[in-house]
Amino acid sequence: MEKLFRQELKSYTPEWNTRCSIITDLILLIISLIIGILLIYYSKTNIEIKIEYTKCSKNFEYISSPNKKLCKILFKIEQKIPKNIYVYYKLENFYLNHRKLIESKNWRELRGEETNTKIGCRNAYYMNEMFEENSPYYQNEWGHTFNGTDRASPCGLLARSFFNDTFELMNENGTYITIEETGIASPYLKKKFFKRRKDYQNNQWIDVENEHFINWMNIETFNNFQKVWGKITTDLQPGKYYLIVNDNYDYNISEYGKKYFIISNTNVFGINNLAGYFFIGVAGYLSLIILILSLKYLLCKESKEVNISKLKWS
Repeated sequence: MEKLFRQELKSYTPEWNTRCSIITDLILLIISLIIGILLIYYSKTNIEIKIEYTKCSKNFEYISSPNKKLCKILFKIEQKIPKNIYVYYKLENFYLNHRKLIESKNWRELRGEETNTKIGCRNAYYMNEMFEENSPYYQNEWGHTFNGTDRASPCGLLARSFFNDTFELMNENGTYITIEETGIASPYLKKKFFKRRKDYQNNQWIDVENEHFINWMNIETFNNFQKVWGKITTDLQPGKYYLIVNDNYDYNISEYGKKYFIISNTNVFGINNLAGYFFIGVAGYLSLIILILSLKYLLCKESKEVNISKLKWS
């Protein structure tokens, strides 16, 4: 009866010896080497132009314009940049990941739900807590004017710190380059987390479905970061170009950090070869292991494994 209910399964126990280790490490070495070379090559094909404009109106040609701080920066493109180009803004030494910023928001409000709670927006709930009296945000893009005691929607320190510099590109002939500002945010975030409230024209100081705003509310890990601002769907030919910056964003960034405008083609790794060098380093480490194992295999005899099935218990 015991034999009837006893389950007997066949098993396989691999014998892991030096020769097997050498073959496995050799395969991993080849894979790491191929990935490293491809990443470095792919990174080299990237074209990136970085323009610092931290003290824009002081260091570059200043353009007089009512209610705007505009400056004009001349730069050169040395080689053709193929279409599907992304433009970014980069902030250095800006702690968007600070705990007080991360916690100071109301997700129900951002999802378009009705809520009157101050949870998440302490000290940044009313318009006069969010902005100074002369702030342009007291009148939204739909023409509604807010009072200082009106509830700010969206509220919170993270929304208050929203990056609002704007950019235009112009070639040396005076023709403006179209920068598309849609299709730059995560479709998932747009669908799940950022929705307008009912009667948003009279309630919200900014459109929460604005893709610049969505990108800003996506928290960064480090204090130096860059975010997509737009994309260019035409080739940029070699020549002289002008960057026109509407320099709105102060937030003490000019005192403590730096601001950049970046033009780059669609290479997710940028000009950073770190990933490629990492895999090359792994390949080098594996080659050293293979050398050691090969010497052991040639100089030392493999010990014979004991066949457990032939053992007898007394």
